[in-house]
Amino acid sequence: IAQLIKDNLETHCYGLSIFWALLNFNAASLNMLYVLYLDLPIFTKSMAVYMPILEMLVLLQMWIFRRSDRENFYSDLPENKLKMIRTHNDIIMTSKRWFIAVSIWILLITITILSAKGVLPSIMFEDVMPWIAITMWSVECFFQIFYNWKIKTSKGQSYWSLSLTFVGKVCDFTVQYSLSLPGRYLFLAYFSSGSALFNILQALYLDAWPKLV
Repeated sequence: IAQLIKDNLETHCYGLSIFWALLNFNAASLNMLYVLYLDLPIFTKSMAVYMPILEMLVLLQMWIFRRSDRENFYSDLPENKLKMIRTHNDIIMTSKRWFIAVSIWILLITITILSAKGVLPSIMFEDVMPWIAITMWSVECFFQIFYNWKIKTSKGQSYWSLSLTFVGKVCDFTVQYSLSLPGRYLFLAYFSSGSALFNILQALYLDAWPKLV
């Protein structure tokens, strides 16, 4: 929510990696289907539904604020003018690339639903799709970290969001360490928590440290 408010107030998404947002949304969507299928507490199910909605809103903001990426929006402008207005230094999300991203999401959702219903092998739902979601959640932060190094700042990310992430990841890491869980959940807890904490250290180094020296 903090990230959404920041982007809305500043009316841009400069500093956010599109791959970070896409991987988050895909992982949260797969997790939602998996959690809703299982007999879990209502709070867990509520959070599973809540997360992909937030990630979808982030993508919607990027769709709106990066409208210059889509050729059909500025089809009458020459290429040199397009380069001037595409100043985010991230991958250019043309209409074709948005279509590919949506198609991949639909494919993942379809495979998950069909495997849950028994149309496809159950191992797809029980193991393969959860591992895909966990892998996405584990690597998504690296795309944001790389993008931050590229533009030499982390100011595109909400500092409130980073602070809440720090608290959440520390709790997640310590709780998972104290429980006996399947390997994939430990993989997510350690790998995802480690990359998220590195992202926070990066923000301190890029944005806070220069002001102190």
